[in-house]
Formats: sequence, C-alpha cells, structure tokens
Amino acid sequence: MSWEVRVMRSGTSLFNPTLFRKNLTRFAPLWAIFLALMILNGPVAFLRNRAVFMDDASFIVHSGFFSSRVITAVLINFLYAPLCAGMLFHYLHRTRSAYMMHAFPLNRSTQFVTNAVSGLAFAVVPFLVELALNLLASVGMPGQSFLWKLLAIEILSFVFFYGLAGFCMQITGNSIISGL
Repeated sequence: MSWEVRVMRSGTSLFNPTLFRKNLTRFAPLWAIFLALMILNGPVAFLRNRAVFMDDASFIVHSGFFSSRVITAVLINFLYAPLCAGMLFHYLHRTRSAYMMHAFPLNRSTQFVTNAVSGLAFAVVPFLVELALNLLASVGMPGQSFLWKLLAIEILSFVFFYGLAGFCMQITGNSIISGL
C-alpha cells in the first residue's frame, strides 16, 4: 500500500493583475507629473552642474548638492505619497463606491494588496527611471555611489509617507482627498 501526499493548491490570490493594470492606467497623469518632477530634481540638475562635478568629485558632498537633492526628493514624497494613498484607497470612504468595489468577485484582502502594490509601483518605477537617467547623465563623473544612496532614501521616504497616509486613512476613516 503506497501513501501519496496530495497538495491542494489554493485558488485564492492576493494579487489581481487586472486591477493593478487599471490602477496604473487610471492614475497615469499623476505618475507622469511625479516622474517629471523627479527628472528635474536629478538628471537635469546633474547636467547643469556637470562641469563642476568633473573637476571636483568632493563638490557633490561638500557643497550641499547631495543634501539638497535629498531634501527635495523627501519633500516631493511628502506630498506625492499621501496623494497616491488617497487616490488608491479613496473608494473606501464613500459608502456607494465601497459597496460597488466589494461586490466585485475579488475579496477585500486581494483589493487591499493590489492597491498597496500599485502605490509602490507608482514610486519605484519612476525612481528606477530617474536612477537610469542619473547614471547616464553622470557618465565619466567620479564617485557615483551617491546615486544609489539617493535611490534608497527616495524609496524609503516614499514607503514611510505612503504607509503613514494609508494607516491614518484606515484609522480615522477619512481620506485626505475626500472633498474631491
């Protein structure tokens, strides 16, 4: 007599690609504005100061150039992350839209995880595009390690503000954009 162990696969998924694509296309203008701001903050600033950077690599750190890029990125994330959270989870704060969304054949955890991942994609993809453009703009410059530090700071500040906004929205039951 042989004993077989059969594994039953779950039919429940925590991610819905259709909802993810819908979130990306619905909020594409917000995403484009954010990418434009990040490009102005990074590659355009590097190209403007390229001649100075080629002469002196320590100028990046000592002149405050790096800290000004970090402060600008954190301020942009301070405004952008709560706006993303408000747009993605706004349906929860109106009874009719919440009932409509929860009537779809998706469970609530799938909708939450998909919306949370959509919000992270709204930041991570533009940050990676900005990093690629920063690396292209700084070809031949000494000391490019600060670009990776800038990327880490940008992503972590977005995750902090996005998580804080989502948490506050869930706790208080109010959306920051409920008037819209």
